[in-house]
Amino acid sequence: MSIENLNTSIEHDQLVIYQASLKGDVAELDALLQQDELILDRVTVTSFHETPLHIAAMRGHLQFAQALLKWKPKLAEEFDSLCRLPLHFASAEGYSHIVRELVTVNPDACWARDQDGRIPLHLAAMKGRVTVIMELMSICPGSIREKMDNGETILHLCVKYNRLEALKLLVETVRDDEFVSAKDDNGNTILHLAAILKQVQIVKYLFSETSITENANTLNKNGFTALDALEHSPRDSKGLEIKIILLEAAAGLQRNKERINKSPSSTVQKNRGLVAITCKFWNNYLKNVGKRFEEARGNILVAATLTATIAFQAGVNPPQFNNDQKPIIDANAASAPSYLDHALQRTETYFWFSNTVSLALSLIIILVMFSGIPFKNTILQVFLVIVMCFTIVYISQAYFFAAAFNMRLRENWTSAGKTLFIINIIIHRLFQFIIWLHIASLFIWVVQKIYQSISKLISCLC
Repeated sequence: MSIENLNTSIEHDQLVIYQASLKGDVAELDALLQQDELILDRVTVTSFHETPLHIAAMRGHLQFAQALLKWKPKLAEEFDSLCRLPLHFASAEGYSHIVRELVTVNPDACWARDQDGRIPLHLAAMKGRVTVIMELMSICPGSIREKMDNGETILHLCVKYNRLEALKLLVETVRDDEFVSAKDDNGNTILHLAAILKQVQIVKYLFSETSITENANTLNKNGFTALDALEHSPRDSKGLEIKIILLEAAAGLQRNKERINKSPSSTVQKNRGLVAITCKFWNNYLKNVGKRFEEARGNILVAATLTATIAFQAGVNPPQFNNDQKPIIDANAASAPSYLDHALQRTETYFWFSNTVSLALSLIIILVMFSGIPFKNTILQVFLVIVMCFTIVYISQAYFFAAAFNMRLRENWTSAGKTLFIINIIIHRLFQFIIWLHIASLFIWVVQKIYQSISKLISCLC
């Protein structure tokens, strides 16, 4: 037989064995092996993307798969073009008997990842193959905690593909609160995911049968709770139903906290009633500040733009300062107070300093507003309030020095000059009070967070 005829015969035999694997014909496989014992050894060097064992696993041909494994067990270790083992296919299709045979021959296949980073158990969860999940968990229990490349656990996959029964099986088997509350790389728990995808039955199950209720206010990397994430999704009847469930859970958590605070063991907290009320007041105040900023984002942007424009115009067309010009003496007009005379001699320097600072602070406010950063961070809220206060103080200061210089030239320090001075002092003191008020609130918030962290640490150690 020529080499060309030999190659043609081999290719024909390979095609025949793949056709036999499609039908699950064990008799035909035995006949081919009797004709050529190397036929299965040539499988790995053919142009086909899968081996006959891959096809048998896809089709659920148990006896054919057993025959292949008997003749060539290493077929269980062969990957297809997408890095999938025969076990991946059997797990996805739900053929638990073939799964058992494949894992018996190659136990390490439980940990093999395809090109998307999925192990066979992940595929079984995505398809809701409960019997396969039970089989794989019994053989490879450690694979339950294997995560996807994006940090998703097998529970995330169950929620993502709406596989409630598979989720119940996994949660009840593992019974680990930390596992149930695990986050993916975006900081989303399975509750976040269920709320975003509006999986009503899964949300009900999570709140009724798991400890995730205690972590209902967990934040993801965007700073959103599950309820916040739901609010940013399109609204429909399912979303409304989930919102009610989440709100009821939040109310239940609040009631539990109040019960703990009112318990006899919290006598120390009762003695600190004033401090508790103060902290509560500032917490509510800071929360409302964030909401008001979000609602008034457009108005703040307009005000900051207007302030920047005024400061820019004052810088481009400044008042005519001439410190060498002598004041006009009016015998009937009062002169500037002596303690202001020295300051007014440096009016031009003070004007440029105040105008430049107000322009810079206005641009900072505009930048923050354009960035779209959510105002839920307490430090950002206090920072923005302080910047806005300083902007107003310095733009008013620039006006005061320009007006004061003009009045000094005319020695016009009668009622108008005194009024200007008093108004400037009032504005200064008012905004100083607001600034210190917010700095104090930030300090109280930081102390409260440190106290809570220390209390949690002590409770954990005890």
